[in-house]
Amino acid sequence: MRGRDEIVHWAEILEKPDEDVLSVLEGLPDDAKGTAIHSWIESEYRDLEGVEFENPVMTDGGEVGFYDAYDGNFVYEFKTKNCCSMRDDLLPFDEDVEQVEKYMAATDTGYGVLVYICRDDFDVEEYVVSR
Repeated sequence: MRGRDEIVHWAEILEKPDEDVLSVLEGLPDDAKGTAIHSWIESEYRDLEGVEFENPVMTDGGEVGFYDAYDGNFVYEFKTKNCCSMRDDLLPFDEDVEQVEKYMAATDTGYGVLVYICRDDFDVEEYVVSR
């Protein structure tokens, strides 16, 4: 059981989808594939203790955004990328850090985690963001 203040390590718990899901993903364009992967994660892990998925938040700029997951201590933002975009020297992308920082401010949370997921093989890289 995960403690209340412990980070969810998605790299440890995300498993590669079964063949049925993979065959559906295979035929999709990248943007639709990303949306489908987000939906799959929410569906597969919706019973993860203390984690809420896809709730709206109002940012300081008055915009409404939707964090991908939140557990009361950490905001998690899932980003699906092609594997070649997931090189250590490229990650994390500035615009992704800015997005998770907005969600951190909106939820009054001190930490966020960018969770990069390779669309091809489901390798995961995580980057903690703090303010």
